[in-house]
Amino acid sequence: PCSGKSTYVNQTATRGDLILDLDAIFYAISGCVMYDHPPNLNKVAFAIRDTILEQIRMRAGAWHDAYILGGYPRKLERERLKERLGAELVFIDTTIEEAKARALKSRGNLAVEWLKYIDKWFDEFEE
Repeated sequence: PCSGKSTYVNQTATRGDLILDLDAIFYAISGCVMYDHPPNLNKVAFAIRDTILEQIRMRAGAWHDAYILGGYPRKLERERLKERLGAELVFIDTTIEEAKARALKSRGNLAVEWLKYIDKWFDEFEE
């Protein structure tokens, strides 16, 4: 969380590319501000994400490249996704201090919640 994934994709993707971003899905279905993930919408948001992942796996549509933004801390999960989709993994190397500073700057009244996400990610990360 807050590593710079969105910035990387926004600088790399071109028109016609497919971008899968769970933050954007929650924003689209909730009417809440960006980065607010109401837990009662998890099932719907994850179902939408999974449907798009399947579309990527099947190479459905006429998109150019697909970008999947995700903070996958566990190595096995990353490797399975890579194999299932024929994907290339891109690691955005960010320190915990940098991620927390970004959360405090960009998440407004959601910053405390995002600081917890960041701590959890760094606790679970496997190289």
